[in-house]
Amino acid sequence: MRRGSTPTFRVNMPAHSSCFSDVTVVFVQNGNVILTIEHDFLTFEDYVLTFTLTEEQSFMFEAGHIAELQLRAVTTLGQVLVSDIKQIAIMKKYPEDI
Repeated sequence: MRRGSTPTFRVNMPAHSSCFSDVTVVFVQNGNVILTIEHDFLTFEDYVLTFTLTEEQSFMFEAGHIAELQLRAVTTLGQVLVSDIKQIAIMKKYPEDI
């Protein structure tokens, strides 16, 4: 992911979107939670979840360091699912001030 961009993430879910009552996406970098995206800001279509970061959100990450992404989902039956951690390289944008 490049700082200052508006990246869109697509996640293949293990079940149809109607099976989830809540989903939260968490980004961590250097052991700190950088960004949490709540259910209302996610788009669901069948088995695919998508979300787009704003330019401001992508600038929250430090270039040259790995960020980690993890999902937490609650099913309509109350089961809690936690995804594997996905590592994302954070790259610079030139110039940084534009």
